[in-house]
Parts: sequence; C-alpha cells; structure tokens
Amino acid sequence: MERNKFFAAIDFEDESLAKSIFESISEAQLNIFDEDERTLLHNAVSKNKLFIVELLISKGANVNTFDDNKWSPLHSCCSSGYFEIARLLLESGADCRAKTSSGCTPLHYAASKGHEDIVKLIIAKERSVIDIQDIYGRTAIFMSACSGKQECFDLLFQANADLNLKENATGDTILHAAINGFHEEIAYKIASKNPEMLMVKNKDGKIPLDLSSKEFTEELFEIIKKNFDPNSIEKLLSK
Repeated sequence: MERNKFFAAIDFEDESLAKSIFESISEAQLNIFDEDERTLLHNAVSKNKLFIVELLISKGANVNTFDDNKWSPLHSCCSSGYFEIARLLLESGADCRAKTSSGCTPLHYAASKGHEDIVKLIIAKERSVIDIQDIYGRTAIFMSACSGKQECFDLLFQANADLNLKENATGDTILHAAINGFHEEIAYKIASKNPEMLMVKNKDGKIPLDLSSKEFTEELFEIIKKNFDPNSIEKLLSK
C-alpha cells in the first residue's frame, strides 16, 4: 500500500496534494519500480509531471535507471518531446549516451520524432553522441532522414554527422532511406554534399536512383552531371 501510494500520486491533478505525499518519501523508496521495472521517476517523466520530477531529483532519485527495455527517463522524455524535463535530467547528470535494448540513444528518439529543441540540447551537451549507431546500424541523422524530420536533419547535418554509415540488414545508405521515404529535400541535400553516394548499391544491388520518382531522378542527374564523367552517367542510365 505504501509503495502504491507514490505511483498513484503521480496521477494527481492537485499538485499540493501530490507534493505532500512525496515529501514523506524515504531514500529507500525513491527508486522503487513497477512491474515493467520503471521507477517513480520514469513514471513522472512519461506523464510530463515536471514538478514531481523536480521533487524526486531534489530528494536524490537516480536519473540513470533503466526499465526492462533499457529505457532511461531521458529516453522517455526525448521520445515524447518534453523539453523542460529533458533539460532538467541532463543538468542532473542523465547519460545521453545510454542505449536501449535496440541500441538507441535519447538523440535517436528526439531526431526521429522531430523534437529539434531537444536535439539542439543534446548535441550542445555531448557531441560524441551524434554518430552512435543502434543495433540496426542507424544513427540519429539516419533516423531523421527516414522519418522526414527536416529541422532535426538540418541540425545534425550542420553538426557534421556522418552520412556514410549504412543500415546493417539492407545495406541502405542514408540517401536510399531519404529517397525511399519520399523526403526529397533531405535527399537532395545529402546528394549535393556526397554525390558519390548516388553510386552506392545496397544489398539488393540498388542505387538510390532505383528508388526515386522520375521527376526527382531528373534533379539528381543534374548533380551527377556536375560530379561524374559521361561514362558514369551512361552506366547509371543503363540500369
């Protein structure tokens, strides 16, 4: 019963009542967890209860705990776009290099969901997280290209994120992914910076142009003409 009252209090709309319950929490109770191994802090973060997050952290709650899928509270708020909570967790020592069971960092989720303010926050805090790959080989910029999150892509692009890493299973480059998702502005930016990527085949033997619409293929050929000899162009046309 004592345990359940803290989890229940997270849902209270009355802040003063919730605070009065958490004021009595002991050090041992701070990091209790539910059936999914989610702590009180996990639950407060997932429900965007900033005042409870502040209270728990002030009392010494561990910001680097993990549930049964290896999600930390920071993963949760970065996925949901809770900027103020993300900032507080980072200021309190949350590890932005932590990985879920699928190998994703908080930046992967922020970038793939389009939370550009959190992307800015993380890369300002820890630039070394930018090129971390998940278990599928995808980086944060790769995921932003897949999902068409232009602002997040641009932030990572400007931060010199590596564009040359491939998805493990398919061998797709980030250019394959952007074109396959019909995110042509992103694809054009990638091809303009790395024109040689237009020639790279995935594991099915397909180059990015094989996935492109006729109209966009014509735009990409303008890049090819500027960067490759006529034989290369002829080779691509014959595919």
